[in-house]
Amino acid sequence: MNDQQRFFDGLEEIEQLPLFLTDNTNQLSKEIQINCIQLSIPAGLQIEPPELLAFLNKVKLNRQAQLQNSGLVTDLIYYVWHDELAGQLRFNFLSSLHHTLPFNCAISVIASEAEIVADFLSSNYLQSIPLEEFIAAVDSPADTSVAAFTCKVYQEIIPNSSTRHPR
Repeated sequence: MNDQQRFFDGLEEIEQLPLFLTDNTNQLSKEIQINCIQLSIPAGLQIEPPELLAFLNKVKLNRQAQLQNSGLVTDLIYYVWHDELAGQLRFNFLSSLHHTLPFNCAISVIASEAEIVADFLSSNYLQSIPLEEFIAAVDSPADTSVAAFTCKVYQEIIPNSSTRHPR
């Protein structure tokens, strides 16, 4: 068994994690806390975008099955983003009763999940930002103009049926 196979075998637990489902919009914090997955790639491991996209698709199919068996009359919002500071690919599932994604920054919704995955896998910071680089950035003369951060996010609706469509 090669390193890639061991990596994906280790992710099988994530595929099957129980989803917190609710039709109560007041439980957003609990949805985020329970349903959010942070994925890191071990140093030196080469993963190709189609492999990671196949894994994400398995997770989405599992969550859709859980939704269909729940008895709730709601769809799910699936969204994924690259948290470069943490060196992670993050994804989450929320009730579609929420009208906005829970980010505290500007977001740019993009049409391609593959773009997010490719950005993540090609990042120079898969193990986060090296301490030396962070210290150099902190110690450098400060530019007083701060550009607003915009997070690229892909989202789609996972319907409480067998068909799926982008939002």
